[in-house]
Amino acid sequence: MHRTCVQPDEQANVIKFQNAEGVELIGVMLGDGPTGIVLGHESRSSLCEWMPVARQLAERGYRVLAIDFGGFGESESASGRRTLIEDVAAAADQLERAGSEQVVLIGSSMGGTAVVSAATEVTAPVAAVVSLSAPAMFGDLDAEAAAPNLTVPAYFAAGERDGTFPDSARRMHAAAGSEIKELKIYDTTRHGTQLVSELPECLADLLDFLDQVAPAR
Repeated sequence: MHRTCVQPDEQANVIKFQNAEGVELIGVMLGDGPTGIVLGHESRSSLCEWMPVARQLAERGYRVLAIDFGGFGESESASGRRTLIEDVAAAADQLERAGSEQVVLIGSSMGGTAVVSAATEVTAPVAAVVSLSAPAMFGDLDAEAAAPNLTVPAYFAAGERDGTFPDSARRMHAAAGSEIKELKIYDTTRHGTQLVSELPECLADLLDFLDQVAPAR
């Protein structure tokens, strides 16, 4: 599975699981520990975009599950619609079953819209939500409308020169009901996962946020 980005010694960590709609999803679970992290990718992409960061998070002591959303990568498609919220919830359940006591939901672009929208639908204990370069709306998902329902720490980031995405980040941050919430706008055109995979200061800011609200151990 995903042999271009999942190393041979990681193939044993590829898992298959179903969401509430019965769609079979593919993910790669790395690391262990009481805090799990779901990693959701952007549109027209797959879990591969997250693998370099997933390895770093696992090395820090997190249990990490990078997933292919339904209809992307090597996951199945639902009939006639996206199942982004169901996919996030199913991934969080997998982390809880594996032993994580709390989960952080992290998504890039489309995945960021999904995790904000899904946060209150997840049955596993959610410790924080992180949205990187997410549009306020994607398809039938309205993350800006969902943001006031957030009660967990929330982190929004985008590149200032990345189209309309910084405006979406500002709007979601302003709308978020979380007592603890952060907004980071960087002087870059980089988008989504590129923020944390290519800009060390962005990754450092994210790790600092995680250390504060959802430490690995």
